[in-house]
Amino acid sequence: MPEQEEATVVGILTKIHVEVGPPMIAVKVPPGAEIRCYYAQSLRDQIANLMAGSLVEVTGIATRDSTGQVTQLDSIVDIAQVNTAPVRIGRIEHEGTIYRFREPLLLNVDYADGVWVYSNEEINLWGTGKRREDALRDLAENFAYLWKEIAEAPDEALDANARRLKAILLALREGMGAEHAA
Repeated sequence: MPEQEEATVVGILTKIHVEVGPPMIAVKVPPGAEIRCYYAQSLRDQIANLMAGSLVEVTGIATRDSTGQVTQLDSIVDIAQVNTAPVRIGRIEHEGTIYRFREPLLLNVDYADGVWVYSNEEINLWGTGKRREDALRDLAENFAYLWKEIAEAPDEALDANARRLKAILLALREGMGAEHAA
């Protein structure tokens, strides 16, 4: 018998059974598999308010195949419509260093082919991951790298594009230097 554990799938909501058949939804996940997700009656109203074609994140008790891929969610624990609207963040923390911004930094959010992408093209900042938390961790690591390699570099070591980026990074920061978390 396949092992069951909690898992999260993100994809396009393709089916919603509320009044017909078993209480179930189906979510199309990359690269095109359809995952059936069964829910308890306590989630009926929440499920009924979802719209087919929307991007959803569903967590539940998973059945996996021999390769470890989720084949079905036997019992939904949580479901939410995914919002990919841009977000604003006031700080980034990486390995105990906190980078605070004068004004919140605008990040675009995208989800495609099973990968979350957080980005700010103006400063060439990107973070990617299979989970949102992983993408944000990658973004923080990349910001720390940009700060160290560009913002802290002497001007004479940078070309014109890097000096322009350095000016933008320095203008973003609140105060001088990096702040270390306690």
